[in-house]
Amino acid sequence: MREGIVFLFLFYLVRGLATPVFKNYINLYTPSEIRATILSVRNLVIRVCFAVIGPLLGWMTDHVSLNMAFILAGGIYFIAAVTVVWPWMKNRDG
Repeated sequence: MREGIVFLFLFYLVRGLATPVFKNYINLYTPSEIRATILSVRNLVIRVCFAVIGPLLGWMTDHVSLNMAFILAGGIYFIAAVTVVWPWMKNRDG
């Protein structure tokens, strides 16, 4: 139970930090003519990802275990984070 609370705390902490940072990058580097579209598409992608991942994790919690659902969620979010950050890190080195 304690691990779940820690996971939720970390999830919302990262979400709370990432949202303004990513929106700031979008506002800085996107031309004003398409900024609203980019912000809307970003929101749509987040909602679609949640609509896909949420039921999967719910099913896993019901049929396997809460711990395995948390492990799966952590793996999904880790892979997503590495996928997003990797190109930025490669460009920084070059």
